[in-house]
Amino acid sequence: MPSDNVDSISGRFSETWKERPEAALGVPFLNYIKDNISNSFLPFSEFVFIAKKNNIEDVNVVMNVLNFFSGDWIKLLCIGYEYIDPDGDVVFELDEQQVHDVFHGKINPITHSFDESIYSKIFVYYYPSKHAKNIFREGV
Repeated sequence: MPSDNVDSISGRFSETWKERPEAALGVPFLNYIKDNISNSFLPFSEFVFIAKKNNIEDVNVVMNVLNFFSGDWIKLLCIGYEYIDPDGDVVFELDEQQVHDVFHGKINPITHSFDESIYSKIFVYYYPSKHAKNIFREGV
């Protein structure tokens, strides 16, 4: 991994996306991550909201940027999954085995049985990586 600081990350991001719509989201997403560096929950919906404030409506563009920031090159974001039942009464974070069971067998983490509608109860979220915390806390 190259020596990272906010300027090098922003530069690499701009170089990667050039004139594509993703380029408009690099700095706003970096600012959001920096401003929320102590949070352990950065909802996908918040990134969509930031994109819309920057006139980006395409969720695929948001996903491309999140994939960039959670990929091997920089790893500013880690990915988590949570189960939310339809009534919103039960909410909990899934561990690796539960995520595997959901996406490979449609197994409900509450009932441990097959659930055809399980995908509608699983939501992705992000959280700052240790690398991001080092960059933004130290002001590198």
